[in-house]
Amino acid sequence: DGIVFAGHTHCGQVRLPFVGALWVPTSAPRAATCGLYQDADRTLYVTSGVGTSVLPLRLGAPSAWDMVTLKQR
Repeated sequence: DGIVFAGHTHCGQVRLPFVGALWVPTSAPRAATCGLYQDADRTLYVTSGVGTSVLPLRLGAPSAWDMVTLKQR
């Protein structure tokens, strides 16, 4: 049990409606490239971050600072 907090992927940086991210610089499963992802082995949270890389723009993938509150079970 546990959760992994991952560095940002810019959530793809350019995302189109009904298509999603055009490209994400990771080999992770597509569903695990932005936001909360769970499978049988892990829970992962990936942020969109606040900057850009390669292209100096963001489209459909807004910048975000995420606040996570951890509570003891």
